[in-house]
Amino acid sequence: VQNGPSPGTRQTRQMPSASVPPVDAGGAFSAVSVADTLASANLQTYGTFSSGGSTSCASTSSSSAGCFLYLYNDDPYGGEMVWGNATALSAFGALSGAAETQAGQNVFGYNPVGMQGGFSADFDDAVLVTGGTGTGYLFADFSWTAAATANFGKGFDIWPSFTVAVGSSSESWTSSATGPIGISCYSPFPCTGSGTVVVSTPFTFGGLTDISGSTADSLSTGEGVLFFGSTLISSASLGLTGFSVYDASGDLVPGAVVTPVLTPEPASASLLLYGALVLGVLLWRFNLQD
Repeated sequence: VQNGPSPGTRQTRQMPSASVPPVDAGGAFSAVSVADTLASANLQTYGTFSSGGSTSCASTSSSSAGCFLYLYNDDPYGGEMVWGNATALSAFGALSGAAETQAGQNVFGYNPVGMQGGFSADFDDAVLVTGGTGTGYLFADFSWTAAATANFGKGFDIWPSFTVAVGSSSESWTSSATGPIGISCYSPFPCTGSGTVVVSTPFTFGGLTDISGSTADSLSTGEGVLFFGSTLISSASLGLTGFSVYDASGDLVPGAVVTPVLTPEPASASLLLYGALVLGVLLWRFNLQD
């Protein structure tokens, strides 16, 4: 945590209980925008194929992306096959992605095949902090998950990466893993990782503070032999779980409200409801004296 209250205090975080009065959003959720979010998915094959169509695909949008490939080749050595699927979802404070690539042939021959690809998702918007005066410290809480599985054959790069930023402070990492057979992650024993990250920055009440996050992964799979194939599977999620606000002296500001400032655009009722339920999360941070 950067630029936080004095080290003489210890902070814990919890969601407001049911007894906490409702936060007055002041019409903050009158519009929801996906203009500052981006989701991308892509796949690319190598080798020679006799059926299946395009050897590559790519998809990019502000909210969701998907990409799928399946190609096959008939030859005297038993034939080759590649298969892949990649998806990504992006919204303010909520990102996810998944990818699977597979390649195989019945007998190793003169036509090596494989597939590369992956996903990326990010968001980047400002928030407005009210309920106080002067300057203070804004804390943003993030949670993340990741999973990866390898199945025979050849492949590499199966761990998602993450980045979060609040104002001038940021954190980047590649997910760590726990699994019954360590980092090899061979099926049916996938490796999984999860954690939380807190990032803080100085801010001025009534001013805008930028909040952003991203997750991405890239896979590369080479052919496996016989009926097993070579498979890589990866998935990731990143969420903004809440905010906490301190004044310049390091004291909690219990009446502070953090409001996302999003570019208005036509939005469905479901998006408006999502904004009202999720984007206005207010976390209390209590000072516990040692």
